[in-house]
Amino acid sequence: MPCLLGIVVGIKDNPASSIKIQGIKRRSYYDILSPASLEELYQNYTTNITHEPGKMVPPRELNILSRRRNRVIVGLLVYQGLRVEEVAALKVPDLQLREGKIMIHAKRRTAARNMTLESFQVYEIMDYLYEVRKQLLPEGIVTDQLFVQRDGGRNFYGVTHMLLKQLRQINGRIKNLDQIRTSVIIRWLKEHDLRKVQYLAGHKYVSSTEAYKQNVLDGLQEAVTRYHPL
Repeated sequence: MPCLLGIVVGIKDNPASSIKIQGIKRRSYYDILSPASLEELYQNYTTNITHEPGKMVPPRELNILSRRRNRVIVGLLVYQGLRVEEVAALKVPDLQLREGKIMIHAKRRTAARNMTLESFQVYEIMDYLYEVRKQLLPEGIVTDQLFVQRDGGRNFYGVTHMLLKQLRQINGRIKNLDQIRTSVIIRWLKEHDLRKVQYLAGHKYVSSTEAYKQNVLDGLQEAVTRYHPL
C-alpha cells in the first residue's frame, strides 16, 4: 500500500473521513514571487522616462521626481514587506537613518515594529528626503507626511495605482501590491523562525503567520508530488 510521509493512503473506507479538524484556516494565496523576482522589481524600477508616441506625459522633471519617490516605496514593499496603508501613514520622524531603521506604527490590522533598512535604502531615502520631497511638496504646504504628491493631494491611491502599472511592466505576473507582501513573508519563513517572522510582518497573532507557513508546506508537498510521484 502506498505511503506518503508516514500516512497510509488508498483506504476506501476511512473511519476518520467525516471528522473535521479545527486548526489553521486555509487561505488562497497569490502567485508567489521568488526572491529573485522580488529583487528585480526594485532593481529594474528606473527613474528613466520612456515616451510613448501619442501619450501625454507630465513634465519630464516632475515625472522623474515621482519615480524617484516611487522607487523608495518599492524598496519598502520588497525589503520590509509593508502594507500600502503602512507606507501611506509614514511620517518623517519615523525615519532613524543614522541607525538604519524605520518605525512602523500599529494599524488596525498590523502591530508596531522597528525595521532594519538595507544600506542602499538609507542612501535613497536620504536623497528623497532632502532633494526630491522638497521639490514635490507644493509651495506653502507644511507636513510631516513622508511621501508627498506634487499636487499636494492626500489620496495615496493615485500613487499606488500608477506604481502598480509600472511594476506590471517589469513583471506581468504582478496582480496587486498585496502579492508582493505575501511573497516577502513566504521568503522570510524560509529564513527565520515563526516568531521572528510574526514580528517582521507585524502580525498581531502568531496564527496569522502560521497560515503563511502552511502555504510553504503545501508548496513543498506539491513539489514532492509533482517531481517525485509515488
